[in-house]
Amino acid sequence: MQATTAAAELTVAFGAEAYQVEVGASAKITVSVSPAADRDDEVEVTVVGHGVTVSGLDANGKLAIPRGSELVTLTVTGKDDDSNDAPVELTLNPTSRKITVREPRVTSVTVVDTTSESTTTPTLTPTATVTPTPAPTATASPN
Repeated sequence: MQATTAAAELTVAFGAEAYQVEVGASAKITVSVSPAADRDDEVEVTVVGHGVTVSGLDANGKLAIPRGSELVTLTVTGKDDDSNDAPVELTLNPTSRKITVREPRVTSVTVVDTTSESTTTPTLTPTATVTPTPAPTATASPN
């Protein structure tokens, strides 16, 4: 009979505490996995904020960790939607007791808008106001 080995506990963390992405551009966000995954697993990623689209998550917000992985990635793309004032926060959450999340467990993504909106300054054109000069009045002169 073959002995079954217990699945190793996986430790996951973001590759950095903060990332930047330009409007319309994409950036890779890395998640390290240690030790290399001895099985297929997943970790939940909560996204709070607007201004980016995140690809690499399933419909339930889970990031797949394929067997043998030491690094998995998400792709974020900056959107031009006027909500880029605050960074978007991504948080790693364990989905089982066999996954531990270490710091940084939260990363922020700041969208940088490099496009400049042209601001049109109105040009004032002076207009002349014509004030009529009163016609001279006749005065009687003594004869």
